[in-house]
Amino acid sequence: QTRSCPKLLITLLQSPEMFSWLWDERHNRTRERRKPTDEAIRMHESISPERWCVTYRDLRYLWQEVAEAIRQGEIVPDESASETSEAIDYGPSIYTVNEQYIKPITAAAGKMSWALMMHPLGLDCDLFVSHAWQEGIFEFLSKLSACWPYSARNAWCCMLANPQNLNIGSMLQCPRTSPFALALQASRHMLVVPNHCKSLYTRLWCGYEAHVASEQGKVVQLATPPRIHYIYRSLLIATGPILLGLSVGILLCYHQVDLRRELVILECCAAVVSVTTSNTLCQVANHCGLLVAACLMSLWLSLKPTTCPDPESTRTCFLYSAIFQADLVWLCATLIFFLIAELDRKKGIDLLQAAQQLSAGYQGSIYFASCSDETDKEHIWAEIDDKVQDVDSSINVLMSAGMSSPALRNVAAAGVNIEYAGHVEYALPSVFLRPQLVFCLAEVVEVIARHQHTAIHWLFVLLEIVGAAARILFLWLLLTSPPDQKCFMLKVITKLVTLIYLPFALAMVIAFGEASTLVFIGFHDSFFAALFFALLGIERTLALPFGKRLLQLFLSRDSGSLEPSTPST
Repeated sequence: QTRSCPKLLITLLQSPEMFSWLWDERHNRTRERRKPTDEAIRMHESISPERWCVTYRDLRYLWQEVAEAIRQGEIVPDESASETSEAIDYGPSIYTVNEQYIKPITAAAGKMSWALMMHPLGLDCDLFVSHAWQEGIFEFLSKLSACWPYSARNAWCCMLANPQNLNIGSMLQCPRTSPFALALQASRHMLVVPNHCKSLYTRLWCGYEAHVASEQGKVVQLATPPRIHYIYRSLLIATGPILLGLSVGILLCYHQVDLRRELVILECCAAVVSVTTSNTLCQVANHCGLLVAACLMSLWLSLKPTTCPDPESTRTCFLYSAIFQADLVWLCATLIFFLIAELDRKKGIDLLQAAQQLSAGYQGSIYFASCSDETDKEHIWAEIDDKVQDVDSSINVLMSAGMSSPALRNVAAAGVNIEYAGHVEYALPSVFLRPQLVFCLAEVVEVIARHQHTAIHWLFVLLEIVGAAARILFLWLLLTSPPDQKCFMLKVITKLVTLIYLPFALAMVIAFGEASTLVFIGFHDSFFAALFFALLGIERTLALPFGKRLLQLFLSRDSGSLEPSTPST
């Protein structure tokens, strides 16, 4: 029997059926491994690259999944990662998340991208996200979630859009037809997400995205951290001056000291300082404004008349109540103004820090940017060719203004200082558009309620109605304009109210009732002027006589920035 075993083995090995069986088993195993790969390739070929998108809810889901994977020990940060509390808040780098989460979960699902795993039919591209992979996953997701445009539904993000388990290099052989370029061309918004490690623009692919955005005339916005982390803190700090102001107002009422005139003058001065300065001086003005506004509100409520001067006249009592309510609306509006102004100041600080992160390690040109693949590097430079200066200009405008658009680039090239031109200021517009509309209607009611009507009274009513219609038009333009024009409109209305309306308001307070007509004229002139420049836009304002000076006035924040800068080369 022992001698027959080798003979039997030799016979089996010489049998063709044996080799056929072995080959079939090996081939079947290979085919099973290649089946999901082939299906994933066909899936990405059948769905256009610009549709490899995710939704806002997908990002929140990804955040929860990554956090749970870290708790379960399925994602382990790199050994070289910092163990500081700040680094822990940022989360593991996207490189780590890609290797330990995205690749395994998409491989198990069929090797398609994470985006197509979530949405197999794809989604229309509204937002293109440009980022480097050095940032922490939570740092990236928090900034993207906080700055997600209101009108955007879906976003294209390379780490989630590209199939990480397939040969991505084959998709990047021609940068012009790569998923990056196609998605950017199809998007309506572009968001650049800086990080605490290094500038995006030390990577050549990010520089190429800036090139495509410049060629396509895209408006590029800079992402900042979520505002929720300082909203609560700012509101908590604001309770101090508000409570102090209410206490001072009650004390003044108790001693029958009427300082309303002086307090209104001080409040107007604080508003001017708040909207024309930054940093510490702006913070002091905001807190002083909160204190004075609370003090005025306390005085106004304490001095509220208990009875109507003419109880038998319903019209007189209604008019008396309407005037008091309008004054109370103004006081509440000023209190809200200083609260929003403080939040605007904090947002400006975040924008400055984002610009600093974007410039960390950046050597002033994408010429020094690196690329891990030499073939990709050659193809990218062949496409950019002699337009390096245009790309560098777009990046410099983004770092300086916090936003980059064709209009801002043209203005910067003309010599206008665009520093913080992308910083949206909501304080004065939010007060000037909404409460002023209520005030317009209150004045109309006041004039109609009077016993005697003159031609000048009806003229005032007509102007108030026209002013209300103009505000509705302004709000419509604000909602439909691109981000750079929207920011310009808000800055224009802020500066014109500061330069036209507030001086007239001070004149009214100083001269008491004698300057009310001037205030009325200043009130409407400032808004009609703002509507005029809103209709013109940035570039047509530049074409006006003294347009460069006007733009410098509108876009500058500090008084020291009123001189136009040297035109960029």
